Amino acid sequence: PRGSSNGETRLPLEGIRVLDFGQVIAGPFGGRFLAALGADVILVESRMNPFDLRAFPGGADGIPGPNRNAGFNILSQGKRSISLNLSTPQGREIAKRLAAISDVVTDNFSTGMMDRFGLGYEDLKAVNPGVICVSLGAFGRTGPVKQWTGLHSIINAFSGVGDVTGYAGGHRRLLGGPFFPDTLSGTYVTLAVLAALRQRERTGQGRFVDVAMTECMMTLLLEPLLAMAYGDREPQRDGNRNPHYAPHGVYRSQGEDEWVALAVRTEEEWQGLCRALERSDWARDPRYANASARKEREDELDVAITAWTRERSKHEAAAALLEAGVPAAPCLAPREVAEDPHLDVRGSIAPVDHPELGPRRSPSMPMQFDGVVVKPGGPAPLEYQYTAPILRDLLGMTYAEIEDLAHAGVLT
Repeated sequence: PRGSSNGETRLPLEGIRVLDFGQVIAGPFGGRFLAALGADVILVESRMNPFDLRAFPGGADGIPGPNRNAGFNILSQGKRSISLNLSTPQGREIAKRLAAISDVVTDNFSTGMMDRFGLGYEDLKAVNPGVICVSLGAFGRTGPVKQWTGLHSIINAFSGVGDVTGYAGGHRRLLGGPFFPDTLSGTYVTLAVLAALRQRERTGQGRFVDVAMTECMMTLLLEPLLAMAYGDREPQRDGNRNPHYAPHGVYRSQGEDEWVALAVRTEEEWQGLCRALERSDWARDPRYANASARKEREDELDVAITAWTRERSKHEAAAALLEAGVPAAPCLAPREVAEDPHLDVRGSIAPVDHPELGPRRSPSMPMQFDGVVVKPGGPAPLEYQYTAPILRDLLGMTYAEIEDLAHAGVLT
């Protein structure tokens, strides 16, 4: 590490430069982690890119603008950016020069795009032998369907996760909307970068790392795959229920669309549920004598539990269950998460002062180093804010050269 970015502790990736060609969510999410860990992350963006996240719907306070998109401003925190039109030879050459002085290059373009830009691993290795290239594709960069493209819904479907997600007797459902497969994949990109950097420390060699979004999602299939491997059972869609334990689910509570979750796995927890609900008759009833018996009567138990939870707020219900030794939790809405006092004390939701939008509360990183919260590292870059400084300070360009590139449509 070269110095400290926050005056309190050195972050693990200080002194590492990342050239980030991340698109939409998955790539930028990985870059955000790397920036929070101390890396100098330079985002390569362009208004000519049809996936320009700045232009997506979602302007702060309902006002559109290139500096107001919520997704961009969260995913690009702590980064610098440079606007480069990669359809121009000059734009591609500048990107290559930046890669030559970077430790890591990340992308999630479609397969072959970086090669067509002249920015593939072999191209970059020729000018930077120690470079680490981490490339995230829907289906990976090898194999018979490597040319296929896909966003979140496609990843859900092809990973197999969608097949086991849903309610009994119902259809397959996509898990978590667009963000889930993308953020999971972006986290694996971060892991790949850290592993490759560690390996380079030992060997001095760069590396090309191929990450497939579908395979990232497949890591969530551990339980169904193990069950099938042992011939135990075919995975079934069963909502919030558990194949072995009951009661186990999410139950309506007092209020509009309010819910509380609980799980009973042991006899001690079952006795605790009986106490919390003041159902001593259940504790003595032979129909509920063990887990398998309760599983057979799950429907009637769920009806009775719902009658109890509907008379209480989700927080009151969860507190009563926890006091009785039953695992339980209120299902929090995003606004409640942002205002949660526990997360506030931990610094997990912290204000970020954006030059155009002012202070906005935003998630920090989910880890601490020596008790110091890893904060986002500053607001997302404004449009064109760092383009000239990067060209001047890193590549030694003059103001006249930068102005010529702007007039030629390279810096857009």
